[in-house]
Amino acid sequence: MLDDPISDRQRESLDCYVQSEGQEITPRFVFRFYISRLLQWAMWFAAIAVLAKLFIPADITLSLRYTAILCIACFYIAFAVLSIWSSFASVEHWRLLKRILNWDEVHRLHKTKDATGE
Repeated sequence: MLDDPISDRQRESLDCYVQSEGQEITPRFVFRFYISRLLQWAMWFAAIAVLAKLFIPADITLSLRYTAILCIACFYIAFAVLSIWSSFASVEHWRLLKRILNWDEVHRLHKTKDATGE
């Protein structure tokens, strides 16, 4: 039995495992766990794009400004495509995990987490 404090990453995993119990594992199911990270990255990329628009001069370097914003957009699109691909690639991993997880221990840890309010 694990009596150590649960890290944030472990807490997120426990929530994912509990949500997956009784669910059919599909790429759509797995992708919803990537959405929060995609939103965080979108916020960062939007902030960088705004900074590029504000601080890159508009006169001679106009094309540099739009090139920087376009590069940021391309990186975000690549990250989104990678997340979609990862959700398809991890379906078999999730199915295997569901078969080998000790569900009693998962529920015990999840209840401990809920009871401590962490």
